[in-house]
Formats: sequence, structure tokens, C-alpha cells
Amino acid sequence: MSWIYEFGDDFVMEAMKRALERGKFTFGYVKGILNAWVKQGIQSVETLKAKEIAMNNARRSNSNSQYRNARNQEVVPDWFLERKRKKRIHKQNVSEEDIVKMEEILKKYKN
Repeated sequence: MSWIYEFGDDFVMEAMKRALERGKFTFGYVKGILNAWVKQGIQSVETLKAKEIAMNNARRSNSNSQYRNARNQEVVPDWFLERKRKKRIHKQNVSEEDIVKMEEILKKYKN
């Protein structure tokens, strides 16, 4: 009851929901969740959800930048790119001659 008086029903209910989602049915577990939140400076459900959204956005941004950096540093051999290009040609039923012509046209426009 002291948790409810101090932080409100919603805060304690949110901790109880999360404990149940994890298959924990003791109030000791709920108390552990509440103590962890208070140590982090979280004292309302709104603050909790805002912090979780910020953490998810930061995690997503970090993983995306790591993926981009790893991809940019990756060295791909020419034979692999050529094989990939041929597969794409085969899927599209385009002749090799047409591809060569298209590449020549693209080179003209790039220059």
C-alpha cells in the first residue's frame, strides 16, 4: 500500500503487469521492478514509457548506424558482383547484349 500511496495505482499496476508477463507471481518481484524504476528516477507510468521510447529509438538508431558502417567497410569481390548481376539478368530475361548496351548508355550519361 505504501507504493500505491507514494506513486499511485497506475505505477504499481504497470509493475504488476510486467511481472505477470514474465511469469513471476510474487510481490517480491514486483517490488524489485518498482525499486529499479525508482533508482532510475522513474516515478510515473508516463516517465517510464517516455524513457522506454527514447531507449528503443537510441537502440534502433545505434543498430542502424552499426549496420551501415559495417556495410560501407565491407569489401566485395568483383566476381561476386558479376554473379549477382548475371542472376538479376537471368531473372529479368534480358539478354547479355541488351545489358552491355544499357551499360554503355549509362556511361555516356554519367560522363
